Amino acid sequence: MKTLNRLIAFSILLILISLQTVSAKEIVYKPNDISIMFVLDCSNSMNRNDPKGVAVEMMEMFIDILPSHRASVGYVAYNHGITSFTEPISLETEGQRKSLKNKISRIRKSGFSDMGLGLKTGFELVTGNLKENTQPVIILISDGETNLSSHSIRNVDDANHDIDYVVGKAKELNMPIYTIEIGDEFETINTLLTISNETGGKFYRNLATSDFIDVVSQVIKSNDNTNINPLLAAIGTGKKQEMVIPIEDSMTKEVNIILTTQYPIKEPKIFYKGEKLSFSQSKNYFAAKISNPIEQEIRLEFISRTNDTMKAYLVSSYDMSLILDIPDNIQKNKDFNIDAYLRNNIDNEVVENLKFYNKIIPSFRMISDTQEVDLNVNTSKEKIQASTRLEHSGNYTLYTFLTHPNFDIAFNEVLIGVKNNQPQGEFLNKIKLHTASKPKTYQLDKYFQDTDGDKLTYEIINTDTDGLEIKDSILTINSISKGEYQFIIKATDNEGLSYKSEPISLLILPTLQYYYPITITVVCLLIAVLISIIIYIKRKAPKPTFTGKLNAYFISLKDGDEVAPLTFPLYQFENKKRISLEELLLHANINKPFLNAKQIYFEPGLDKAIVFYNTTSATCMKDATILRKDVRYSLEYKAKIYITFEDGSEMELHYNRCNPSQQDSKNF
Repeated sequence: MKTLNRLIAFSILLILISLQTVSAKEIVYKPNDISIMFVLDCSNSMNRNDPKGVAVEMMEMFIDILPSHRASVGYVAYNHGITSFTEPISLETEGQRKSLKNKISRIRKSGFSDMGLGLKTGFELVTGNLKENTQPVIILISDGETNLSSHSIRNVDDANHDIDYVVGKAKELNMPIYTIEIGDEFETINTLLTISNETGGKFYRNLATSDFIDVVSQVIKSNDNTNINPLLAAIGTGKKQEMVIPIEDSMTKEVNIILTTQYPIKEPKIFYKGEKLSFSQSKNYFAAKISNPIEQEIRLEFISRTNDTMKAYLVSSYDMSLILDIPDNIQKNKDFNIDAYLRNNIDNEVVENLKFYNKIIPSFRMISDTQEVDLNVNTSKEKIQASTRLEHSGNYTLYTFLTHPNFDIAFNEVLIGVKNNQPQGEFLNKIKLHTASKPKTYQLDKYFQDTDGDKLTYEIINTDTDGLEIKDSILTINSISKGEYQFIIKATDNEGLSYKSEPISLLILPTLQYYYPITITVVCLLIAVLISIIIYIKRKAPKPTFTGKLNAYFISLKDGDEVAPLTFPLYQFENKKRISLEELLLHANINKPFLNAKQIYFEPGLDKAIVFYNTTSATCMKDATILRKDVRYSLEYKAKIYITFEDGSEMELHYNRCNPSQQDSKNF
């Protein structure tokens, strides 16, 4: 049973300890989805400036390369009006990607050009039903500025007004607009360059098909955790060729293998030990998409044109959330940890892979108005742990950077408050000394504390005496003339936060007066001890009890009757503290009316004596001595008492030793 009770108590203790552990708040950084809106100039001039359909093929490459799980794409084709459009749609399935590319391939070029109308329409489509945590992006492709017919209901000012409106709104939403100039027939650089510069996008000019991958890479890297790595370069032989592409990271959600060419390749084949593989081919590139890839080497076979320049790229797309566990309360001067780990959004499982974490270069920095602190970092297979201690309070911003060969995560939106707690303390309310006292010292650190561990400095304020001083946290009270003084101690931490004690009363007394209460206290204590001893002795001393007997002789009775002598054995009443004469007579069955006999008493005394006292008007004598009324008299053995009652009756009592084995006549 004892063992069971101990186990129960230990279990309860563990529960209590677990409830008191430092709690932490979990902050989740999930990469935004990306929604791209192409705004394509399909005016008649594009027939001359883009005869090979470079713009459409670049749009198709985006659709093939963008991560299918987090990207959506729409487009607006404009001339002097809107010729066709599609709201952003998901690229999750191969069918959705093909359907969107088919719509784009059917775009026809004609008419004038209203850039403002196309840009505003694209902006409204990409932001109209924008989902939460989605980054909108516009890619504007044009060969010229606004060019409208004199018969158009809109003019250049209307178009420019719409452009200014979209640029302003894009800046509010932090939405970049990338601009691409096709051809060099018109002086378009000013308008397109201004749009991209003011919105955080980038301007491209006169792109060749081999430059597509650079545009795709720039847009993806700036707005998604996806990286495009160049792998191989080769020259076409006109015969079957082979490229081996390693997949070294199974943490990716998706990889795309891109082969850019000057001419279409023939008979492409991919050898991959896995599922969820799809590929597409265009005039100037070949794209293979693999979902949830496994680590292996992928072999790509194809036939190329002789002397064709080919480049292979691996597009790695991740779908991970960064989780930060930050303590709810961070105190300065105390160590704390921030745990960071990645959670794979594919299966919602935390990444536990030391090889993967070791590829990451982490950086944690906390910045306030007064200081910057780089946290120490330690990596394990479950997490990245950053630790430090802060010497100053204030509001800090935590900047987290994770640099992986295939992606970067920058998370700088965490605000952390570090509070400076006020010093606390409780000093003496009253200090009493005498004029001859030696200097009295107090170690103030024993009375005042700072929960943050700051070293406190002290000063005396609001004092009316010069006999006080503080040095190195020691208060010294020097010799002061008699009187009553007051002072306050102020404790201040290293950031200027202070605490003031309650007013302290300092009473300086003459020496004799100072010790007088002590003397009185000692005397009182001695008296108390003496009383305690007396009480103890009395309690331990034997209690008096009846032991002897009374012989009664009736000399004269009022009614003239005679009563034989009686013996009252008092030992029979050993448990009584008092007995009256009337009680003794009644026990002896004497019904004679002795006046006020019930007010004549006997009590047990010390050393086998009895105590006699009379409260009536009867005359009582011991030998020849009259016993006074209401006075107690001690009777020892052989004592004789003569009682003359008020009615004249007389009685003689003899107090003798009692031998219980002997029987007296008329003994009751």
